[in-house]
Amino acid sequence: MSTKRKIFIALGTFGALALVIVFLIILPLFRDIKNNSKNYILVKQEAFSIEEEAKNLAEIKEKYSEYGPDLNKIDSLFVNAKIPFAFTRFLEDLAKDSDVSLEASLSPSLEENKNQVWPAIYYQLAITGPFPNFSKFLEKLENSPYLIKIQNLTVKKLTKGDLSKKEFENYSFTDVKSNLQISVFTSEK
Repeated sequence: MSTKRKIFIALGTFGALALVIVFLIILPLFRDIKNNSKNYILVKQEAFSIEEEAKNLAEIKEKYSEYGPDLNKIDSLFVNAKIPFAFTRFLEDLAKDSDVSLEASLSPSLEENKNQVWPAIYYQLAITGPFPNFSKFLEKLENSPYLIKIQNLTVKKLTKGDLSKKEFENYSFTDVKSNLQISVFTSEK
């Protein structure tokens, strides 16, 4: 065997061995480094995200102690839909304070209000008394601690025909009768 041939065989063997080393050792090593780098970046981002969430949580806790009493007040703005007795009592007391006669009843919702975003219960109110007292009742209702929306309001002066009825015998021509439909927002759907 000649020297030239031995050199070619040695170079071929060395080249093949270099290719085997590159494909079996170096390329998988680079793939592992690339995958580990991606994983490291993801873990670092997750750690940063957790750190930010911890900061936000600390801020929320700090703000809650500041806003907590107001949040409790917000709950009191809504009527309990299952047991609306407290609101009904509120209406009766309001009528008594305003010196008007009140008949309150729960009513079905109006068709246009069935798709409301916020749940509500509906009351039909029949109010009779002097107009200034009715105005006082309405003003107190507007400024009440509940979230209320007036759906429909009609006010009529009492007529001779009305005054001849037994239910209106204690009233005069200067008094009014009104019908008021309101929706009272609740915290329950």
